[in-house]
This record gives sequence, structure tokens and C-alpha cells, in this order.
Amino acid sequence: GFFNMTIVDYDLADKNVDRFPLAVEELMRYVRDHTQIKAKIQGTTLRFSDDRIHKAPLLYMTGNSAIVQLSDTEKANLGEYLRGGGFLFAEDIRQNNTETNNLTGTEAGVVGTTFDRQFKALVKDPLVLGTDGAKFQKIPKSHSLYYTFFDFQDGPPMGGAAGGNVFDLEMLELRGRVAVLFSDLNISWYWGQPGATARERGLQFGVNLIVYALTQPGGISNVTQYTQ
Repeated sequence: GFFNMTIVDYDLADKNVDRFPLAVEELMRYVRDHTQIKAKIQGTTLRFSDDRIHKAPLLYMTGNSAIVQLSDTEKANLGEYLRGGGFLFAEDIRQNNTETNNLTGTEAGVVGTTFDRQFKALVKDPLVLGTDGAKFQKIPKSHSLYYTFFDFQDGPPMGGAAGGNVFDLEMLELRGRVAVLFSDLNISWYWGQPGATARERGLQFGVNLIVYALTQPGGISNVTQYTQ
């Protein structure tokens, strides 16, 4: 079988600012080379209004400065997806400085930025999860997410958010199952930046993310589809 990572598309998202164009392709390549999951090299891009999201074990959404403005249909479909066993990984990303090839001064890892505020408002919209969407909590270092494939005893990789004031990932649970994972830590930067220092750990975390989405009890995936 195959795992095909699904990227979320939405209006007003700039592909060169609100995404890392190579992130999913590079992560899929790493997954294929280092696990028995047979990953397609390119991810699928869908909108929340597309009913095909209900077959996706993992949705991946990023943003930086875009206005997150969804239709009522998109919101309702997202809420149905999350309540029905779906798993959404959303990340506030920052591009590196092209002259110095680092992230200094780009607000990576800073709480309360544009995408952070808009995404959390979206999740607690009455058409999505309502009051259930306001219950984000920090993920402890003992959480199984950090041990599903590679071990991360110190928590998530932090190099993509150097100098920031956020040090943990956040999760939102529905009936004991993680439905939303939110990151201010710019982990996707590792995936899409071949020259990044300590990139291996960022890619390894991406593997953990995928394996967790495939194996979490109550999720929509049938793990035998994706592994040998």
C-alpha cells in the first residue's frame, strides 16, 4: 500500500510564503528511504470542502501571513473530519533569510502570530469544533508521539524556531484521541530546507508524525494499507 500526505489548500495562501514548496516531497522521500511505509513522492493537495479528506489519515496545513478565511461548507466538513477520526497537523511557518540562510529575526517560534491566532479561532468556530476546539494543551515529553518510531526524549526539535518563546507542541483531544496537533516550532522548515543544520532530526520527527497518525487508536486509517 501507499501513504499519500494530504496538503490543505485555502484561499489567500501564498505558496511561496505560507508553505515550504519542497517540504512534503522531501519528507516523503525520507519516509520511503527509512521506513517500510511506501510513500508517494508528491502529496495530494485538497481543500477542506473536498469529501476526499475523509479518507486522509493526515491533513497538513501551514501558514504565515495569509488570511485564513473558509466557507461554511469548508468549516463544517473539517469539523466532521476531525470528529470522525481525522488528524490535522497545522504549523505556523517562517522562511529563512535567503542571504544568511538562517531564521534569525523572522519570528519563528513566537506565540500569538497571525496564523497562530487565526488557526485557533478556526478550530473553535461553532461550525468546526465549537467549545471543544478551545481545549489546546501542551504535549508532554512523555507522550507517545515522541516515541512512535524515533525517540525524542527532549521533546520536539527546536532548531527551526531558534530564539522563539515557544518550546512545546500543542494538541487538541476529542474523546481521548488527538485530533489536532499545532506547532509554532517551524519543524516543516527542516523538511523543505536541504541545507538546514541538524535537519535529520526534523525529518525523523516527520516520520513520527506520520506513524502516529496511522496507528493512533480511534483514527480513520487502516494501518495495514500503508505498511508491509
